[in-house]
Amino acid sequence: MEMTIDQAELFPTFPTIAATARKRTPLREIMDAVDKHGALIPQAFTHVALDISKQRAHQLITAGRIATIEIAGKSFVPIAAIDIYLSEERNKGGRPPKAQPSIRRMFSRAYAK
Repeated sequence: MEMTIDQAELFPTFPTIAATARKRTPLREIMDAVDKHGALIPQAFTHVALDISKQRAHQLITAGRIATIEIAGKSFVPIAAIDIYLSEERNKGGRPPKAQPSIRRMFSRAYAK
């Protein structure tokens, strides 16, 4: 909608809607980040998604193991970064599994009396 001359004279300093839409607002930044990175969660909720303590989540983020995005002074974590971290963690082992006995040994124990 274009402003008529009368409206322009009445509101000379009032910004147009187009100029406001072009400004980098936090909402626009979030929408752009979602378009680029997919779904985002606030950094404060990362520990809930990973089922770990807040301290451990903070350690992982500061160590760079989980990527974050800064939007309007707030940190967000892409869901894809959490998926990547979880897939890496599954490949790591903690305590190795117990070695399974051989089939011959299992049968010899089962039938030994």
